[in-house]
Amino acid sequence: MLGELSNTKQRVFALSFHVDYWNRLGWIDPFSQKKFSQRQRRYAKVLKDRRVYTPEMVVNGQDGFVGSDRLRAKHRIEQALKKVPEIALGLNLAQGAKKDRLQVTYAMDVERDGAVLNVALVEKKTQVNVLRGENEGRLLTHHHVVREFVTVKADLSGMVRLKLPDGLDADDVDVIGFIQDKASMSILAVNSASLTE
Repeated sequence: MLGELSNTKQRVFALSFHVDYWNRLGWIDPFSQKKFSQRQRRYAKVLKDRRVYTPEMVVNGQDGFVGSDRLRAKHRIEQALKKVPEIALGLNLAQGAKKDRLQVTYAMDVERDGAVLNVALVEKKTQVNVLRGENEGRLLTHHHVVREFVTVKADLSGMVRLKLPDGLDADDVDVIGFIQDKASMSILAVNSASLTE
């Protein structure tokens, strides 16, 4: 599904957060992180959902549903695209002094109390051989996998430093930044940057 979203000409910013709570079934997802599971639980609390599940899709931080429901996803995304962002966010990505370091500079046109800036380092496409569990023996293709995720206070401007995970080249990644209301989890602004732009 995220692969399809990546091919659209519309401004859809897809992020795949791999949760870690399935790792107990015998195969550890190499992209999973505990903080991603915690993030999903935070969404469940804010959206008043009693459970967490996969695949889940959350559109604009306000609408969570089963991610394999293509019709609902299409409808919700179309609705979200009609909304005008509350904040203009500019992003620029540059390589640091070391090859595995990236610098993301950002600027907003207005400040918003209670807002944070999330910066995601996203691997565009990758494949993994699953050795155990319910997908044992399958080669899975993943799109827009979040490899690094940093949250900072949303000042009018600033810089965030990221480290490329081992084995990844800067051409393999995009950076997606988004302003999010800390309490409601709604997305107020989003933009992306890459070194190949």
